[in-house]
Amino acid sequence: MSHRRRFDRNGLEGMPLKLTIVAITLAISSPIIYIGLSTYEKSKVEAQLRGEASAIADMAKLVYTGGNGNEQQLKVKLSGGVTAHADYILVGDSNNGNYTSCVRYKAKGLPEQVMLVSQPNVPMRSPDGMALKLMEGKYDLMIECKSAGNGDYVEVRILG
Repeated sequence: MSHRRRFDRNGLEGMPLKLTIVAITLAISSPIIYIGLSTYEKSKVEAQLRGEASAIADMAKLVYTGGNGNEQQLKVKLSGGVTAHADYILVGDSNNGNYTSCVRYKAKGLPEQVMLVSQPNVPMRSPDGMALKLMEGKYDLMIECKSAGNGDYVEVRILG
């Protein structure tokens, strides 16, 4: 009794043909899957950036309303995915800058968004008098109301 496999005409052609069909199907559908994943991740990263920027803006407003010497600590996390990344969050601006009362954020591939911190108008800056730039990562921020010759402002700095 022989244990040889018998190949008929379909056996030799069937397997390569099936593999070719699977390869073509994957080649056609993989860009669609990638675009779907990319779109989902961009919206997820943008929502996360908006949430973190809003938390910074709300805390700055709270500290500013409390007056000179009031301070609060805030933890911020900026992260991306496989296809989308957080470019930055910018808090405040220089003393006479156009964005001194704004928190700006940008996700890779999307336009910059500007969040105005108003009612009251809250001037913000870093300890060096410029905008504080946060990239992807985890941060412990100290948000403190200080007084200067031209009124109160909020200083935002990274701890550690």
